[in-house]
Amino acid sequence: TDAAETVTNNGTIAGAVSLGGGDDRFVNAGLVQGAVSLGDGNDSFVEGAGSRVVGGVDGGAGTNLYTALLSGDRSGLGQRSNFQQLAVTGTGTLSLTLDQSFDTVELAGTGLNVALAGNRISAVTGTDAAEQLWVDGDIASVALGAGNDLFALGTTNAAGRYDGGAGSDT
Repeated sequence: TDAAETVTNNGTIAGAVSLGGGDDRFVNAGLVQGAVSLGDGNDSFVEGAGSRVVGGVDGGAGTNLYTALLSGDRSGLGQRSNFQQLAVTGTGTLSLTLDQSFDTVELAGTGLNVALAGNRISAVTGTDAAEQLWVDGDIASVALGAGNDLFALGTTNAAGRYDGGAGSDT
């Protein structure tokens, strides 16, 4: 349908999932044995710790958010396409080599160690919790909030705007 739909998977879905238009939300804490297609709309997908989608996740048209829910340190994200925003929540650090660009990345008390690999991140935002951000290049805008944050750029030509917010920042 074109109405907003919410799917929460805590077990196994034996096949593909295809949602219609509308601002859909899919929370995966289990296994999807096919692809997930979110359709048109400003959709969100949450990849829970240890979850898996065999056929990948397609955000479809719209401005779509992919959230990685951490429970400890991990590397990489599930296969995905058509996501413009990334959020990293939970506890731990996500190590990631980008296979696509993101307009925004939101950190919520987590760490992100990112290799741009020819892609870009336009802006990174944080919360009042302590965030850590390591990047092997430059980001146009970083605003980390009030926590005791760590921020490390791997470039000699920093050209962005960087704000660690209140707190003791490194």
